[in-house]
Amino acid sequence: MEKQARRIVGRQGGTISRPLHPESSERFNLAYVRTGPRTQLPTLVLPGGPGLASVVPYRSFRKLAARRNLDLLMVEHRGVGLSGRTQDGAALPRESVTIESAADDVVAVLDDVGAKKAVIVGSSYGSYLAQAVAVRHPDRVESLVLDSPMLSVTGDLAAVRAHRRSVLWEGDSPAHGRVAELVRHLADAGEPMRALGQVVQVVYEFAGPEILERLLRARLRGRLGRLWSSLTHLSTGELEGAGTPFYMEPAPVAGIAYGQLGYGLPPDGGPLDPQLTFAEAAVRQPDYTGEPLDLPAELPNYRWPTVVVSGDRDLRTPRPVAERIVELAPQGVLVPLANSGHSALDTHQLALLDVIHATLRGGVDSAAHDGEPNCSVASQGGLEARRDSADRCCPGDDETVALTSRCRRSHLARASFNSFFRLASTRPWVIRGGTASDAYCRVLRQPCGVGLWSTSSRTQMRCFIDLGGAASARELRTIPPGRVPPRTRRVGTTGLGQTGLRNQGSSRELLPILPTC
Repeated sequence: MEKQARRIVGRQGGTISRPLHPESSERFNLAYVRTGPRTQLPTLVLPGGPGLASVVPYRSFRKLAARRNLDLLMVEHRGVGLSGRTQDGAALPRESVTIESAADDVVAVLDDVGAKKAVIVGSSYGSYLAQAVAVRHPDRVESLVLDSPMLSVTGDLAAVRAHRRSVLWEGDSPAHGRVAELVRHLADAGEPMRALGQVVQVVYEFAGPEILERLLRARLRGRLGRLWSSLTHLSTGELEGAGTPFYMEPAPVAGIAYGQLGYGLPPDGGPLDPQLTFAEAAVRQPDYTGEPLDLPAELPNYRWPTVVVSGDRDLRTPRPVAERIVELAPQGVLVPLANSGHSALDTHQLALLDVIHATLRGGVDSAAHDGEPNCSVASQGGLEARRDSADRCCPGDDETVALTSRCRRSHLARASFNSFFRLASTRPWVIRGGTASDAYCRVLRQPCGVGLWSTSSRTQMRCFIDLGGAASARELRTIPPGRVPPRTRRVGTTGLGQTGLRNQGSSRELLPILPTC
């Protein structure tokens, strides 16, 4: 993987020598990539985490941006991937990996490419880092795009707890009321709150309340234990251990996650507390010493447009946080994404690219996006959600994706996670369009880690659950002729009965969960 990352940087970017500390003589090489036509105003994208790399995981995103003539710049975060070793070959010490130093790294890259300013896009943790750049170096910011943004440690945590409990414990609408009742029933039945909170978060964000309701009912009936167990490990797998080199490396950035951003703050004893996810790992991590910036106090001083992208199903950085940022920023604009969860950079890349283009044109208006994984177009007058056909507005992006051989090279990693949960489709074996980051497919790599069935070949896997009690065993006959992507082969349904799915000839649909490799 390191060779692949170095090839990418050799073709598309470069490295610069950076000090471990401002006064340190020890140095490391900071890697970055730049794609698309060169302009005087690049767009610099900072992914989440902390711990997510940029060079390898976001190859597909950079290709999408290049096809849209976007001058895109990404920096490999210090301590991670190609930026993880000193020039003597040692791992960067934890105390050298801070938000302040990472923000200064970003500006050093802008200096290296000769850019006086940039449109800075930050997703999740990247939104905090983007604002750190803006506060420390305001003269380098043309505009900010904050995707699923963070604002403050304690304030955000209070907002997250209140939002999760309002939606999924108390029920703030008829649809949420049914889900909340089931969540309470499972808690009363003895379901551990940590596992319950993690599963509810993953399924609600990616699938919505209807699918979550069906899953909770199945769990109450004692079904889908393997799936439930797998879903409980999705969040912790990205936060503990060594991670996946050059994709997700949580250990080197633990000083940021726990020491500066309070990931290990204690639970409050209430239901669906997000801190339960981090509680076990927190005892082995640095203590929280306070966040480095007072962003609520800094936001009124922003002199640039601040575009805030927020999914309506985001439980990690929920809508109230986004709305607060828009209230505080003098030129704040909210772009809500319907039917979307956390991080458009990872789950709805076309929508984020639309927002970036509109920001570059200076024409982002507050407008709801439909959240579908096909086209949406940024117009001169603002962000206009459109449902045009793929061949009219973004040819080549609405591919029909079937089972693929190797996830890191396949079209499967480009499928929107939302598509995997859509039961309304009459084509349950077909994944349509979309552009999810390659990162998840590698980070979550495990044999059929989130489902119930795989083919006999370990390199050909796809997982399903049947929430209705019976599964149809249709072959992949719904793929339109001539639309099967390269490196794709049709796979029959042999072996369904051996792993818990009952082939009874039912017309019930199968629910694809997540891509696995």
